[in-house]
Amino acid sequence: MQKAAYLPPMRRRKNGLSSSPATLPRPWVGNHHDRYSAGGAFLFIVLFCAAMSGCENSMNTTPIYTVEYSVPVSLPADEAWVKLSDLSKAHLYVPGLTGLDMTTELRTGVGASRRVYQGTRLTLDETVVSWDEGQGFSLRLHRGEKGPLPPMTEAWFDYGLIEQDGKVLLANRMRYRLGLGWLGKALQRLFIERVASNAVRDTTLAQKLYYETGAAVSSEQLATLRSEQGH
Repeated sequence: MQKAAYLPPMRRRKNGLSSSPATLPRPWVGNHHDRYSAGGAFLFIVLFCAAMSGCENSMNTTPIYTVEYSVPVSLPADEAWVKLSDLSKAHLYVPGLTGLDMTTELRTGVGASRRVYQGTRLTLDETVVSWDEGQGFSLRLHRGEKGPLPPMTEAWFDYGLIEQDGKVLLANRMRYRLGLGWLGKALQRLFIERVASNAVRDTTLAQKLYYETGAAVSSEQLATLRSEQGH
């Protein structure tokens, strides 16, 4: 089986991960603590406005960040694909998901869409935009007509299967763009990349557990596997 056309060559590492309501300030009444509070709020407003004014006019001019993770799974490729292509089961292994509804009559292929739930209030739509039978697919992450959760302006999750050295790998990645101009880039360096990387890693490890056992994955099971993988 050849690697999915939409997945670029991935740098392999053993167990590998790679990447590329507000409170208003009190009025200043002469007390020096209030003065510092007001001054800090003013500085925050100036910086925020500067960031907003520096936002790119076109999404297409902003970089696409990518994080990815792969792990061997103890299943033949055809059995792994049967599980991967069932879009209705992600809540059984994706960390944090509490439910899932298919929102289209299509169950597979481009245009199939599902809505996933985190708790009772947070929802996200995942719509297939690319499908390579037997090898993988790409999901666009959005909220109805809106994009993903800010500061992301666009996001995709790619699920893939790769045969390598006699093994079947679950090879997943997340791609996303950020808004807020230079502030978005700073947030990417500070924590967004790390959060996204951990999310892709944990999803892939939990996916492995679900595929191999057929049972919903608990946080304890995931923590154990994460430790075994050296994370």
